[in-house]
Amino acid sequence: MAFAGLTELKNPNGAVVSWQTVGDTETSIVRYGKDSSSLSSTATGFSASYYETFDHHVIVSDLEAQTKYFYQCGDEEGGWSDVLSFVTAPGDDKATDTSFTIGVIGDMGVWNGQDSIDLLNKMGEDGDFDWVWHVGDIGYADDSFIHFGQVFKFYYESTYNEYMNLIQPFASTHQYMVLPGNHEAECHSPSCQVDKEKLESLGNFSAYNSRFLMPSSTSNGNSNMWYSFNYGPVHFVNIDTETNYDGAPNDHYTWYGGNGDFWGDQLEWLEADLAQANEERDVRPWIFVGGHRPFYSAKHADDEGNPSGSVEVLQDTFEELFHTYDVDMYVAGHEHAYERQYPVYDGTNVQMNYENPEYTFYMISGGAGCDEGHSDPPHDDAVMPSWSVALDYTNYGVGVLDVSKTELSWKYLNAQDGSVQDEVTITKK
Repeated sequence: MAFAGLTELKNPNGAVVSWQTVGDTETSIVRYGKDSSSLSSTATGFSASYYETFDHHVIVSDLEAQTKYFYQCGDEEGGWSDVLSFVTAPGDDKATDTSFTIGVIGDMGVWNGQDSIDLLNKMGEDGDFDWVWHVGDIGYADDSFIHFGQVFKFYYESTYNEYMNLIQPFASTHQYMVLPGNHEAECHSPSCQVDKEKLESLGNFSAYNSRFLMPSSTSNGNSNMWYSFNYGPVHFVNIDTETNYDGAPNDHYTWYGGNGDFWGDQLEWLEADLAQANEERDVRPWIFVGGHRPFYSAKHADDEGNPSGSVEVLQDTFEELFHTYDVDMYVAGHEHAYERQYPVYDGTNVQMNYENPEYTFYMISGGAGCDEGHSDPPHDDAVMPSWSVALDYTNYGVGVLDVSKTELSWKYLNAQDGSVQDEVTITKK
């Protein structure tokens, strides 16, 4: 599920229901209502295929705010799903004053991700979050051939399907908002490299852009690569750290030799989006940005806290925009670990607390559990930058973000037992 639609004050007033079938069906329908025994309303969408199976997406529009709806998806020919439910976003009259909770994860797959998946499914069932934000590397289908030990057999689709089935308990009842990581780019198994049809069908972020439908159309974004949406007192921006800027690491996957602007001008879109959000602080005081790759990482900094490699490219590309438009928080994954940082700008921490920060503070929540295991931690003799506050390269975990218009509470939970590994509160005047 995902958010959809726009109210007068640009809050979501609908939902996208997505599912997959082996064969196509005559129609793609969601029937829904506020009573599980009376699904009297219907909405029709579309299906598309990027390889062999078919992805269906239906936008259910003009729903009542903060209301529980029941639904089924399918059609008469192909059959219907079980009756499920979801809750809509806050409406215009209460959005600014709404408090909410989300789960925040990065880098979660079938292997090593089971504890985090189990925790998220339980939290979803218990009502412990309103929706989930996944900051890239979703399922690790592209690495599946490694685990089966048969490199020339094709496991990409079956692994992606297995992952989606595992997360279905929470992703079918809560909005699951995603953005692209490097493992969404293509299928790099030997079976794909020797099969032109597989290579072209599964390259270019095709599976990712077919399986999900994020609200890019209502935010002038592009496919699922970059987009934004509002929820309560927050403007959420999702960027693409893989392509479409100078030095982007995966531009070559935009049909094998992309020129950096395959999906359009991301930076022009981002500046316009942030400028508009900054003008609407009276309605939504917070701006949060998610991207797959971190701007700051203790592992990729020298003794003075200066960045190196791809981290430096990201800072050079995006950080000044964040500073100009007062982005409050940036959440990333990519490092298969957890890291919390003080507000920092241009490689220097600008304050040693979180009391009404004047600069962006950064989080890495990439330890949900992926097939590659944990990232190697910084070397034992490494000097930690002054902006790096907390590290966890040992435990798989899930971030939990509680937000009101004046306060943000962040916790990092151990995926095995739900215990709190790290927590902090950020205030806003």
